Amino acid sequence: MPKIPATVTILTKNNEKTLERALNSVKDFDDLVICDGGSIDETLAIAQKFGAKIITQSEEFLQDGKIFDFAGVRNQTLAAAKHNWIFWLDSDEQAGEDLVAAIRQVILERGEDGGGAFWVNRKYVMAGKIIDCASTYPNRQMRFFAKNSMEGMIKKVHERIKLKPGVEKEFLTTGFMYLPTEDDLMAVRRKWGYQIAVAAAQAAPMSPRKFLEAFFHCAKVSALWLFRLARDSIFCNGTKMPFKFEMERHYFHLRLLRAYWRVIKF
Repeated sequence: MPKIPATVTILTKNNEKTLERALNSVKDFDDLVICDGGSIDETLAIAQKFGAKIITQSEEFLQDGKIFDFAGVRNQTLAAAKHNWIFWLDSDEQAGEDLVAAIRQVILERGEDGGGAFWVNRKYVMAGKIIDCASTYPNRQMRFFAKNSMEGMIKKVHERIKLKPGVEKEFLTTGFMYLPTEDDLMAVRRKWGYQIAVAAAQAAPMSPRKFLEAFFHCAKVSALWLFRLARDSIFCNGTKMPFKFEMERHYFHLRLLRAYWRVIKF
């Protein structure tokens, strides 16, 4: 079967433990772009084994050797992409076979110069088990899109795609991306702590009005997640996300609001 005429983009830095698994899951794609932040392990050797094009994360998007502007780095990968169609994957994620087949079918139907932007379903994997029930489901991100349908990536943290006017968001209803999740609560807390620090630094100085908007947004999301948690405890019969990890998401909101409070300018 011919390769899928699309580019897979991945950001890396010392990801030798997960990158090979990720690249294996997208081996049917014609073009692989790795944007590396200075790996000193076997990450680049693994990327080369799969024939990936390797580019370097620009210093203008980094701070203390870490990505501070994720949209900027993502836009680097788009500039280096060979194809119009893009599938964005993180270095610790995997694309399921059904998802790869669904992407192939969309490009076959619309053509290599066709357009569109698709939300993709994701599932967590913890200790080798797929999590069927989580309060954050459905967990979707816009990971498959055509460059001719978007203006670029925006937002320095929790980056997202800015679509061209008139482009409608669509859903891939078949297949999943699989996201391995730490079963070490403190490791998760440290990872999210960095995201909080970046978000607060970029929001500073924050007005009281913006803080109130953030407060009500966090409260609304937490309320929705608590409702889903109660629903899943009754109706979902599959593997459930451990309760302590479910509650950590609410603690994340509290930590985020505390960080925002520290940068309010009255």
